[in-house]
Amino acid sequence: MSVLGGQPDRLRPDRSDGTQLDRSGGALNGTGDPLLDVRELRVRFETPSGPLQAVDGVSFQLRAKEVLAIVGESGSGKSVTAMSLVGLTRGPNVHIEGTALLDGAGELIGASEGALRRVRGAQIAMVFQDPMSSLNPVMRVGEQIAEQILAHDPLCSRRVALERAGELMERVQIPGASHRVRSYPHELSGGMRQRVMIAMALSLGPKVLLADEPTTALDVTIQAQILAQLERVREEEDMGIVLITHDFAVVASIAERIAVMRAGRIVEQGPAQRVLSEPEHDYTRALLAALEPPRAKRAPRTAREPLVEVRELEVRFPGARARRGGSSPGEEPLLRASGGQRADVVALDGVSLTLRAGETLGVVGESGSGKTTLIRSIARLLQPTGGTISFAGADVTKARGRSLRPLREGLGMVFQDPQSSLNPRRRVGETLRRALRARGCSRAQAGPRAAALLEQVGLSAAHAERYPHELSGGERQRVAIARALAGRPRLVLLDEPVSSLDASVRRGVIDLLGELQERLDCAYVLVSHDLAMVAGVADRVAVMHRGKIVETAGTSELFERPTHPYTRELLQAAPTLPYFEAWSHGR
Repeated sequence: MSVLGGQPDRLRPDRSDGTQLDRSGGALNGTGDPLLDVRELRVRFETPSGPLQAVDGVSFQLRAKEVLAIVGESGSGKSVTAMSLVGLTRGPNVHIEGTALLDGAGELIGASEGALRRVRGAQIAMVFQDPMSSLNPVMRVGEQIAEQILAHDPLCSRRVALERAGELMERVQIPGASHRVRSYPHELSGGMRQRVMIAMALSLGPKVLLADEPTTALDVTIQAQILAQLERVREEEDMGIVLITHDFAVVASIAERIAVMRAGRIVEQGPAQRVLSEPEHDYTRALLAALEPPRAKRAPRTAREPLVEVRELEVRFPGARARRGGSSPGEEPLLRASGGQRADVVALDGVSLTLRAGETLGVVGESGSGKTTLIRSIARLLQPTGGTISFAGADVTKARGRSLRPLREGLGMVFQDPQSSLNPRRRVGETLRRALRARGCSRAQAGPRAAALLEQVGLSAAHAERYPHELSGGERQRVAIARALAGRPRLVLLDEPVSSLDASVRRGVIDLLGELQERLDCAYVLVSHDLAMVAGVADRVAVMHRGKIVETAGTSELFERPTHPYTRELLQAAPTLPYFEAWSHGR
């Protein structure tokens, strides 16, 4: 690895109003020195197929209380840029050049490992894209927060560190924080895990927070709460935030400035309102154009035979660790006393629905409302404790062992977290070949069909030789979609299938799913927090709240005339682009 320090470029007046710009076009307004000054950052990886220039001359500045959003497609270099600032991309086959000056801590790029360890968390902290894979699965979350406190303050006792962890969890509004400090990551919802990551990042009072997709895969109400929490932290701590995201609606709600990245370079940078309402670069305009909802949905289908019928479905989990008190709608499952001693966690409480052949049913609701439990029960990855599930006329709830195999041959599933659902020791091509062979494909046919599946989801055949950790979050999600479609299923269960994808790739995947549905005549159950996407592709929508379906209606009817108060709350919480509408109409 080579780490080279560069010299900051001289500033130049580059606008008619005299505002000074750096080389990448970022306005340097405000008083005082920047908290973070990045100049000509370059990161190159040496790979078996040749050098890969992941970051190519990136420059930006960040001041106190400022939010700079870095947006761009998957693989554009956003996450590599952030991780390089804290030394997480260093390795024998990595070449890093440039300079990154952190207020009060000096140069980051050329710093020793010991110096970086002292800086990480204390001066500059990071919230990673995937909290489930970032948190230690065998450590309680409170202990993980306390571990960072103890690493920087060896004189602090473990008891005090744990108390501090509980205070931080309360600060980020985790329900029942005093009890949740003893929870393991898998016992928390996605929204709570993300809040734990934010609490950990705040544990030492850093000046700069690098937030890598902090609201990915969160429903709209929890997303709004996370953004509000970041806003509060920014004001209270005089903290600067670098927000890495593909969600322009999130950017519009919190960022002062936007930097647009493509192929390792910043192609446009400026105030958020200007970039969103008057984009200058063709690539920025293309990203914004991809945000427009589908202009015309497919024609309504005539009523067909039921493919899936769920009746009074109930799923309970033993409640040895369940806590009373501190619950928050959507974040805490429904608890029911059992014999006066324990409280069972009721994840599904009498759910009934019907899905017809070729239909798309959207399922929306807050984290912890039971959406994922519902589709996992249909796939029989969970055993229901009550009710029935019928798939293609067969009773799924009574199937056991080998009798489940023929039922699952007609079913595909895309999991919410591709990082944990893909085998990290298996190349992508082998994963797809195994999925194909499990569904009757011969060994000779499996290779070409795996390559064709990759191309169908927007990847190249060369991706077959990569491991999951060598792919971006969006690329891993596309592999997961390819695997689900391997057997030409009649039913596909989609758990947040595009939550990790940027706007342009998301549009391509949504269009692909529509084309495949027409070609394969399959039905979809689509779990998503993206209400705009659900409105564009679903035939009907079911709204879940605390283990129940509180409203089901045709898509247009539900979005135009919601009847349940919770449905209206969800629609009101959905983020919007205040400047986008004027630009899109003026094109």
